[in-house]
Amino acid sequence: MFTGIITAAWRGFGFDHGDGFIELRLGFLSFALCKGKIWSQVIIMNNQARKLLEVNRDLQEKVKQNGK
Repeated sequence: MFTGIITAAWRGFGFDHGDGFIELRLGFLSFALCKGKIWSQVIIMNNQARKLLEVNRDLQEKVKQNGK
């Protein structure tokens, strides 16, 4: 299963490919095809990053409360 991604941001011009993805950059628009496995890993990693940011905020608040 593949996932198609369209990006609207200046990324230049070019073509990239790697293990499980192909990307075509046309200036402002980029088109990519990714294997489903890669996209599901991105979602999992984004969720993990969000949880780690929450833990980091909590730890920073505890440090502020303890005056260190």
